[in-house]
Amino acid sequence: MIVLSLEIGSDAHRLPAVRAAVDPVLRRLFPPAEAEQLGQAVREAVANAIQHGNAADPRAAVGITLALAEDELLIQVSDQGSGFVPAATASPDCPPALLRPHGGGLTLILAAVTGLDVTRSSGRFLLTLRAALPAPQSDAA
Repeated sequence: MIVLSLEIGSDAHRLPAVRAAVDPVLRRLFPPAEAEQLGQAVREAVANAIQHGNAADPRAAVGITLALAEDELLIQVSDQGSGFVPAATASPDCPPALLRPHGGGLTLILAAVTGLDVTRSSGRFLLTLRAALPAPQSDAA
């Protein structure tokens, strides 16, 4: 079930609007610290889509969709770029990676999610972040 769907132009000045739309949904579904970490991951994914995927072309759209699955939240960020292969990205822990000016965002995203899928569909690059929903709290009396 889709709980949020929005599309923005590739302009970093739109990130506060993404935060204003996404963060309330995350706060309803997750404990505060986890909601904040997921929010940072979403903003990083959107920033990457703007900068790397769409080369900051304001005419190119970035899509953001949050959908509830059975036991997880699926966060999909799409752009019009050619994409990347996460396995081909150097490990963020190895010394050469630590000296690169880029690549830290993927580490931030991976730390916040339980899964990451990379696909192409209808000419768009899709990054799907998976976040396990917390177990429902039982009312112990």
